[in-house]
Amino acid sequence: MHETGTVQRRQHDAGRPRLYAPEDEEEILLHFSEGPTISTNIVANRLGISQWKVWFTVHSNGLYPYHFTPVHVLHEGDPIRRVDFCRFRLHRDAEDPYFLKRILWTDNPNSTKMV
Repeated sequence: MHETGTVQRRQHDAGRPRLYAPEDEEEILLHFSEGPTISTNIVANRLGISQWKVWFTVHSNGLYPYHFTPVHVLHEGDPIRRVDFCRFRLHRDAEDPYFLKRILWTDNPNSTKMV
């Protein structure tokens, strides 16, 4: 009553009409179920609606779009090479306690600086 001056319930659909059809929500969710890595921009362009509407629909349905970024692909011989490296590292550390301190550790995959 304080906000509107009446005890009647507010009409939620009163005022400015919705600019999208209810089918849009189904179409949006269908796009993400078929390809969860698709961007909200691409879906918006395909459906001819705003990117904000796509984002809002996805989030209000408890979904969070993501972009898959492959970091490392495992190949057939990789497990053996990993075990070999671990053995090398253990033996090298026993021979030279400063071995790891002389390695330049970085999270930059394109680092080319030699020390």
